[in-house]
Amino acid sequence: MKKQLIYPIILFPLIVLIIVESIFLNGFSSFFHWLLHKPLNFFYEYLLVFSITNLFFFANKKIYRIISITIVCLLTILAFSSQIKFKYRGEIIKPSDLLLVNEASDISNYLDKNIYIDLAIYASIFIILSILIIMVKWEKPKLKISLSLSILSLCLLLFIPLFIIKPATNDELDPGVNSIGFVSGISANLVPKTTNHQVPDYTKERVNNIIDELPQYPIDESFHPNIIIVLSEAFWDPTEVKNIEFSEDPLPFYHSMSKKYSSGKILSPVYGGATANPEFESITGLSTRFIEESTPYVSVINRPLDSLASILSRQGYKSTVVHSYHNWFYNRPAVYKQMGFDQFISGEFFSNPTMKGPFMDDKDLFTKVVKEIENSPEPDFIYTISMLNHGPYKNDRYINVPEVVSGEISDQTKKTLNIYSHSLRSVDEALKQLISDLSKLKEPTIMVYFGDHLPLLGENYDVYKDIKFFAEDNELPEYLNKHSTSMFIWDNFGLEKESLGLNSPSFIGSYVLEKSKKKGNVIFDSLYKLRKQGITVIPEESYYRDLDLTSDDFSDFQMLQHDVLFGSDFSQTNKDLESKHVLLGHNITINSTNPSTIVADIKFNETDHESILGIQGEGFIPESAYFDFIKGSQIYINNKPYKTAFTDKKYISTIIPEELYKEPGELYIDVRVVDTKNTILSKSNQIILNIIDEKDLQPHINWVSPGEIKIEQFKQSNEILFDLSGEGFTLNSKVYINDAPVTTEFVNGTYIKFRIPEHFYKQPNVLNIEVQNTDHNKKSNNQIIYVTE
Repeated sequence: MKKQLIYPIILFPLIVLIIVESIFLNGFSSFFHWLLHKPLNFFYEYLLVFSITNLFFFANKKIYRIISITIVCLLTILAFSSQIKFKYRGEIIKPSDLLLVNEASDISNYLDKNIYIDLAIYASIFIILSILIIMVKWEKPKLKISLSLSILSLCLLLFIPLFIIKPATNDELDPGVNSIGFVSGISANLVPKTTNHQVPDYTKERVNNIIDELPQYPIDESFHPNIIIVLSEAFWDPTEVKNIEFSEDPLPFYHSMSKKYSSGKILSPVYGGATANPEFESITGLSTRFIEESTPYVSVINRPLDSLASILSRQGYKSTVVHSYHNWFYNRPAVYKQMGFDQFISGEFFSNPTMKGPFMDDKDLFTKVVKEIENSPEPDFIYTISMLNHGPYKNDRYINVPEVVSGEISDQTKKTLNIYSHSLRSVDEALKQLISDLSKLKEPTIMVYFGDHLPLLGENYDVYKDIKFFAEDNELPEYLNKHSTSMFIWDNFGLEKESLGLNSPSFIGSYVLEKSKKKGNVIFDSLYKLRKQGITVIPEESYYRDLDLTSDDFSDFQMLQHDVLFGSDFSQTNKDLESKHVLLGHNITINSTNPSTIVADIKFNETDHESILGIQGEGFIPESAYFDFIKGSQIYINNKPYKTAFTDKKYISTIIPEELYKEPGELYIDVRVVDTKNTILSKSNQIILNIIDEKDLQPHINWVSPGEIKIEQFKQSNEILFDLSGEGFTLNSKVYINDAPVTTEFVNGTYIKFRIPEHFYKQPNVLNIEVQNTDHNKKSNNQIIYVTE
């Protein structure tokens, strides 16, 4: 091999590997320390990077360089993203995360700003390496040699991930001396842990046999309680930790409710994030344990799927989701369409909500929930997703945070726990308001309140390690600590209090359907069967033995899940289901505009020398001063948005530029609510506003003020100044009283003033007011003013 080829073939992949692993392991010293402990992993990773960088060596030099720079860019971004994700979530980037770039970008706004310093450093390294790729000169070998190298690279690329690198646990991916490495970790995530599309003995007969053996519970078709499920963001009870003490209970109301009503624990499938997964499980009853590691909302649900929403809709319920943040997170609008929800009220439709820390107060969320129940004639199923308690819990999140935590822990741990406890107190107060409001409703109601996952307290589990809540031994107690959150179930129709123990989110729907005496489907009925057998959790398979479980315990359920989600639907669970139109937010209606007609080149409703168009209607919301995703109701003219002033939910207005009404024509007016991606969430009916020539203008009187003249009141006046509101006025408009012209002052096309001489009101009289556009001989309707003693 020529010496000049050593760089592109041998040295370049080595440099790339050192850089990306140093980024992932957070420094060159950490990398070399890891290299000493894991030389074999380093060798496997070198072969992988070698095969990736040389896969396209057969191409011409320009294309090869472009591909090389692209590879460096992608690996740098993935390594940095994995480092950040592991720091906060304890796992590296997965293939499905690439579909959640927008979500990650949004949440990154709330993270430590120091990550941008690191990002700038890594960007500089990338630029330097790119320059190196371009500047280093080498001679391209013959095509036969280049092609042979590319074929070798392809073989290595296929062989190593499939036969050498095996699926890895999060502990094996943890950036440290025991890590298998970033490149190995990415490759391991590409190796399926399970296979969605293959289940042993999957036949129609087997599915039908399973269904025939499903038990039934009593159904009452005359009983329709409202069903509310509240997924409370990062809701966890820190008072249960033995190594810390609280001088003040952060959850006094929750604790009082959990003593009075059924309560237990949720075994979340995730830690610190990925809310969509416990949400998916609780709505569908399906388990993410039997789906390849991914986020089902973005990678699985692409056809109608039976869920609590569609099940309850078939039984006369209105199914609604209420969420206090962006609508587009986790592809929710499209997913809810497939799940059969009727309505999705996202954060964009909240009116003047309160900010608590960086997020919306849960009180606003719960007020919206209760109003939906009050305004709905049908029984309601409302799935509610909060945001108030979302991390991170940085030192500057709140002002004047009470110090309630003590123990043999670091000052930073105390600060973080105090901030989290302060957030929990707000969550608890909102929960108290919700229960109070629901108690006032004269409708039977059941509510499940649960935490979706543990909060992200510090980086790399720092707080949990400090309070000795995580032992880092990967044993069952740590697994349960890492994934267990709190839950309780409130009702107002006399359910017996139960100790619910530990439950996977998948079991929530089964429990609620049974207690509400509503029909389920084969999935929820299968979960009911498991509950009757004393099984209420579907943990990671490695913990089956510790929890006295076996794979056989879930074989029937897994078969039905496969049938419903990936198979032939032998159970007919999704039969006749169709993608449902989901109402986003609320309907918006335009009733009228002010003015209803515009005169070309004549100002109207003039304020500060500008023409103002007013719109009367229903369902208008204001722009938020605190949340950038609440843009409010926006007036669109000819498909272009204009800055909108909000008066109340029935009236909004905007300035109309003069160029829009210079000539006769039409303006197309509608009102929209859009999100931060400018996607239209809700759109009103369209109104056509005519712009007419002045000669075609027909004056019209709406009102005159004052509407009555008292002789005694004006007996000392020589004349009275009146205001007249209407439409179609011009500079040549003249007010007539009893067919006699009076002094008229033109203000704008919708407003004029006139003076009534004293001889008209010295004695009782009836004054007939009308407006004439004298230049075109157009008369208005008439208005009567009475002159009385």
